[in-house]
Amino acid sequence: MAEQIGAHYKSYDNWEQDKHEPEARYWPAILSFLGTDPRPEPETLAERIRAKRLTQGITLRELARRLGVDPSTVTAWENGTVEKPYPRFVRLFEEYVEGV
Repeated sequence: MAEQIGAHYKSYDNWEQDKHEPEARYWPAILSFLGTDPRPEPETLAERIRAKRLTQGITLRELARRLGVDPSTVTAWENGTVEKPYPRFVRLFEEYVEGV
């Protein structure tokens, strides 16, 4: 499987042993190989942001660049630690996960 998704066999071994999580860049190939998404269905906006980003295979920094926000903003939203969400950011992230 490691070869088919373009990963080093040691990386794959670490994923299998739950030592590390696959990097974002590997998720599209992993999902394609499996033919399904084994992750639990995301329920919160934070979970939906992370799931969509990983499905796309992009880093936090890349998502921040695409949305025109600081990487720390994406991190806070993915972690669900935003205390006073600005409506503009709520709309921005909801549109991102909905694919608008």
